[in-house]
Amino acid sequence: MSQWMVLALMPIYLVTGCGDLEPEMQDTRTVILKMDFDQRSSSRTSSFSHVDLSNYKTHLIIALPSGKTLTNNYNDFYDDSSFAQGLMKADKTVRLEIPLNKLYTEMKIFAFLFQENYNSLPEFLSGTRTLGYYGESTGPNGESRSFYILDLQAPLDITLRQVSGTDPDGDTETGGGSTDTFTELEGTWKTACYTDSVNYSNYFTHKLAGNDLTITEEQHSDTSCATDYSLQEKSHTFSVGDDAGKILITLGSTIKRTPQSASAVSSYNSSSNCGYSDWELNTAKDCTNEDAGDPIYCFYQLNGNTLYVECNESSYPTTSDIDTSDTSSTFVKQ
Repeated sequence: MSQWMVLALMPIYLVTGCGDLEPEMQDTRTVILKMDFDQRSSSRTSSFSHVDLSNYKTHLIIALPSGKTLTNNYNDFYDDSSFAQGLMKADKTVRLEIPLNKLYTEMKIFAFLFQENYNSLPEFLSGTRTLGYYGESTGPNGESRSFYILDLQAPLDITLRQVSGTDPDGDTETGGGSTDTFTELEGTWKTACYTDSVNYSNYFTHKLAGNDLTITEEQHSDTSCATDYSLQEKSHTFSVGDDAGKILITLGSTIKRTPQSASAVSSYNSSSNCGYSDWELNTAKDCTNEDAGDPIYCFYQLNGNTLYVECNESSYPTTSDIDTSDTSSTFVKQ
């Protein structure tokens, strides 16, 4: 089973004595990060043993602008625009050369763990790379955390996520992966209250467990989610897409509907909703989903405890399709 772990950064030591450096090197400052693998576990996850960690021999650490959003495609961040990057050494330290003008810029730390063993960045870049875990600096509640390098005194946590198609013993799985790959999405996610096009207000809740996805929609007859109107629950299955971030949902056969107001009961009965004309207040009925078995293609991004999702019926969306301002598709871990 996939597990999570916490990576703690010990206090940073800033080397300021740079008078003997060559002129072209005087625009940077050396920062040493002391990495300490903490085996504490949360209420949802197990501790991560040193046996498991030994299977990931190369740890790439990157300092980036705070506006960057984490994905498992480390090539998106390892480029000329990165603040700094380095490999963790045997003594669990990482040496980063931070541009002088970036020391006062808000940044985050990203970590990527690979199975292969490389001792230098050139060797790492020219060799085979099998990514197993990745993560970013997080706050006490798991939210994405940024900081100023000069202000960082206390330890900094990084929560690692498992890459689709790998398992904790370091072996790469085939055949499209397994249910383990969605440990990072396991649990309940909920939107904030939002208003739809007909001035009803709603909450969406997604619950993921194994390969089962349960979607609950709470509809309200006002604009602030204060007055219940109806409740709808759909049960689907999902699987991992070919690439990271992709989910293929297969629509389930039934929809459970519950009228939660007198007006909803009246509306359901007058329209013979789902073929029933005997709807009662707060009494659920199973309705047939005419689209059962149809595929829905989704792409997701995680930023700490916030999940962004975009879906359509014909093809997988991409990173550029994600709208982080859309409340109806932005979920927070519950």
